[in-house]
Amino acid sequence: MTDPDASPTGLLMLAGYGGQVNAVPPEATAVAQRDAVMKAIFLTTWTEESDDAAQLGWIREFYRDVYADLADPPA
Repeated sequence: MTDPDASPTGLLMLAGYGGQVNAVPPEATAVAQRDAVMKAIFLTTWTEESDDAAQLGWIREFYRDVYADLADPPA
């Protein structure tokens, strides 16, 4: 996030889960990750179509960097 070429609107949001949300079986809802205690949400926004490749490249690289030390990163 300190990269000078980083997206000015890019962010990583951490959403806590637990409690009653985990009481619902995964197959009973569209949110299958019911057993998670936290979700990581990678986000960037832009308004110009000409920025598509740069913004998508940035967010994909950011995601890869976060999970670089894992043998099997999340899909």
